[in-house]
Amino acid sequence: MLWVALPLGAALGSFAVALDSRWSQEANWRDLLSRPSMCDSCGAHVAWYDNIPIVSWLLLGGRTRCCKARIGLREPLGELAGAVLMAALSSTLREPASYLAWSMISLSILTLATAVASGLALALIDARTRLLPNPLVLTLAVSGAIFASMDALLNNNVAGLLAPLGSSLAWWLAFWVLRLTSRGGMGIGDTKLAAAVGLWLGVFGIPVSLVGFFLAFAFGAIQGLLVMAIKRAGRKQQLPFGPAILGGGATAIIFGNQIWFGYLQLVTGFAI
Repeated sequence: MLWVALPLGAALGSFAVALDSRWSQEANWRDLLSRPSMCDSCGAHVAWYDNIPIVSWLLLGGRTRCCKARIGLREPLGELAGAVLMAALSSTLREPASYLAWSMISLSILTLATAVASGLALALIDARTRLLPNPLVLTLAVSGAIFASMDALLNNNVAGLLAPLGSSLAWWLAFWVLRLTSRGGMGIGDTKLAAAVGLWLGVFGIPVSLVGFFLAFAFGAIQGLLVMAIKRAGRKQQLPFGPAILGGGATAIIFGNQIWFGYLQLVTGFAI
């Protein structure tokens, strides 16, 4: 599965970077998704063989073929992040035992791919604009609902849908309370995103959801301290929280169980 996840994830990362560079509040989504790749410097059309994630950047020496303009590290790093994230998330899927299971696993991979693309794009856009586009948040939530349904069918446990729904509601309520008490420190977009991420984490269990919630605020605190350390912001300056929510969620899906059992072992003193 790794040989599929790595190139697929790199392509998703490339898509997310391109979507971030094109998005604005006035942008038309149909135009965003259908617009061909063009050089940011001279406007020339970029051929498909110059658009191969990571590989093209290396072969071209980090420059465009048309006008030799420098291509920053943002593009290859975004593609690399997509590849690593897709590979790590795919490793959480169980090996299928039947043809029907293979079909459901394939659909699960498709929903994971959708989540990786929309999640990366949301993190990049929020970091740049402090905005979380509703269509991308909705895409993340719908893909999570489909993934939860596939998981319930694979385990023949429809009641298993209660955990994702409960997790989503708990995240939404917690962030809504924080929004009301933070006096503008938490945006409504963060609240919507939290509900979508909570839905995804609930599929992997309530302990994973709790770990993700803690990590979101831990990552947010680290981000704030780093920004303050380099003297680019004061304590009262608002910072984008979407990347921390998404980063905490992704980390919890991959390492949440290990973190949870490690915490229980630390607290109780017994190996679990």
